[in-house]
Amino acid sequence: LDCFKNISSAKVYKEYEFVLDDNKMKAISGNLINTLSLNNQKYLYSIVGTVSTLPEESNKGYMALLMKAMDDENIEKDIVFSMLTGKRQRYNRYGYERSGQRINYTIDSHYYKHNLVEGTLLIRPFIESDLDSIFEIYLFSQPIILRKKEEFILDLRISNSTIYTILE
Repeated sequence: LDCFKNISSAKVYKEYEFVLDDNKMKAISGNLINTLSLNNQKYLYSIVGTVSTLPEESNKGYMALLMKAMDDENIEKDIVFSMLTGKRQRYNRYGYERSGQRINYTIDSHYYKHNLVEGTLLIRPFIESDLDSIFEIYLFSQPIILRKKEEFILDLRISNSTIYTILE
């Protein structure tokens, strides 16, 4: 669609749901379906995103229609769980609950002493050449591997975040 030609997005959804009226798009949503492997079993899960309604079309029930369409798709495809990264509480009425955590690091002399830091630490924004090293750390430290190397940084990034690399 021409309306997407100038949009850059971290994730590309395979399927979109649209609300059209008089051949004009009023609202859109995406449902990104992935596979999780656990104990030699494969499970489908979805990431709901890009749930948007034009401002002049709000309060007409379009979001409810889109969320129901994605819910129906997830039931039809035997999706085990669905998640989204929206920050607004409005998703609670669709069965989504806020989860996850935020970690704040304080790096001071106490940190150096108790984490056996030998030299100095450098904290800088992530660059592509960091990918191999940080993905190895991820593989070594996580009991369940959910991300592929090719999508690792895209999966970590959310709309208002910056990824940093800490080097010793």
